[in-house]
Amino acid sequence: MTTKIYFTVKNIFILCLLLCAFSATAQKISEARYTDLINETFIGEREYKVESGRVDILTETYAIEVERAYNWKQSIGQALWYALQTNKTPGIVLILEKNSDYKYFIQLNTALEYAGLQDRVKVWQFPQDFPEAVISYKSTITEDGEPTDGVKYWQSTNSGVRHNQNCKWFKRSYGEPCEANEGTACGICGG
Repeated sequence: MTTKIYFTVKNIFILCLLLCAFSATAQKISEARYTDLINETFIGEREYKVESGRVDILTETYAIEVERAYNWKQSIGQALWYALQTNKTPGIVLILEKNSDYKYFIQLNTALEYAGLQDRVKVWQFPQDFPEAVISYKSTITEDGEPTDGVKYWQSTNSGVRHNQNCKWFKRSYGEPCEANEGTACGICGG
């Protein structure tokens, strides 16, 4: 059983343009920042707490897991668990940071089809399905890729650990903006 996905030349061209435009700054973006951008479209509740986890975006319809493309396998389990916990439809937004990430989108959809879940789990790809979020993001960074909101450090409330904007916990843990000398530097990103 294989998944056949057909594209028009126009769709492929648009996808390539979006990926090229976004890839220049993609490595500086945390998963939390991607989720914030994507949530501009959904306008759901961020980091909704459930047993054994947090839903990235919870809407009236969907419990959405936002995941980088190479983590597509994890996204299935998380989306299903969060949907079960919230009585919503499971959703996955797969972040494609470069053209070669598209293979993960195919693998995700093939696995869902094999399991008979293709009609039960809604899948989006970022940036293609969120062009307005890309425009929004471009308006919030300087030419060198730094955020214009001025927040460069995030301190987790419970631990007092400071994270920089490249860390997976930046603006994702419960906390608040802080200065470079506040709290304890994160052992992963160096704060």
